Amino acid sequence: MLVETFVPHSGRHTVNHFKELQGSPETKSNVWVFELTMLGWLLIFCSALYTYGVVVAALAAVEAPNADVHSSLNANSDHDKPVDGMEPAPGDATSKPITTDLHTAENHLRQHAGYWYRYRGLSMALTHRLVKVVLFHIAPLQYTNVFGWFVYNAVIETLLSNLHVALLHIIISRPSPKRFYQRIPGFSSWIQIAPIAALSSVATSADFYLPLGLIRLFGKLDGSHPIPMARGLCEIAIILISTALLYFAAVAPARAIFIRVAASMLPEQDQPIVAFDRTFGGKVVPVVLGGSGKVSISDAWSSFDWAARVRYLKVLAKVFALEVVCWFFLIPFVLPMDSALNIHFIA
Repeated sequence: MLVETFVPHSGRHTVNHFKELQGSPETKSNVWVFELTMLGWLLIFCSALYTYGVVVAALAAVEAPNADVHSSLNANSDHDKPVDGMEPAPGDATSKPITTDLHTAENHLRQHAGYWYRYRGLSMALTHRLVKVVLFHIAPLQYTNVFGWFVYNAVIETLLSNLHVALLHIIISRPSPKRFYQRIPGFSSWIQIAPIAALSSVATSADFYLPLGLIRLFGKLDGSHPIPMARGLCEIAIILISTALLYFAAVAPARAIFIRVAASMLPEQDQPIVAFDRTFGGKVVPVVLGGSGKVSISDAWSSFDWAARVRYLKVLAKVFALEVVCWFFLIPFVLPMDSALNIHFIA
């Protein structure tokens, strides 16, 4: 397995020992307990990654505390009241951005989006994932063709970008009576979002497959010989540093721009759940006035002020740390189980 080249020799011995035990009839019950435990931890990690890496990160990328729309959170209409019936405390809307820290963001979402605030847009996210799994299943690629999978994943993400736009619209807007599939924009919207979707997809796909490519490279160099601890730690450091650099230098900015461009396409009837300047500093020209109705790629980034960028990067830094823990803790055990899980399916 690819991951075995990534695990230090002692850890590799543990994995191999587990694989031997897996075939022993007397330990099948223990194996089931172990697998269920790993599944439980995987669900916990995925839940946290979705809440903070998708929901909160999207809000951090678009929130503009000084925007006029923030006053709508204190509007008197029934539609604008919090779903839990509690009015915001005086000054809550203007004291500080809700994405300043995760706790504040969670409280805001719980108040305005209800009990299931952690999983806003989950139906759309699962639909997107299901379509990707099907397309990956029929892909004419060898399992070990890392570069081929990188390109294939980037193309798929670009083609499915309208599903991602719909997901973002659900996350950044208040609860709506519309079904999740009714939020999917049309082909004309895909034409508008495709350029930044392609850029973001390439960056995200590269960040996922770079570690796998390095793992394969180190595995070929080392062969089947035990890896000295110092060398193993050095290889792990190279993988982590290169992945982190790509993540914060390319993935984070590209994802922020994609989110902001998609947010500028939010239908007029959908009300934002956070303070959000729909005009992006006057850079969005409505279609009725001869404009595109969305912010351009360059304007999406230039209108993203430094304070907002810092908040956004702080959220992603915590998410990145959680992803690293997830990789180290789960992947060395999940992959050797010869289960139906294909590493490419989680790209």
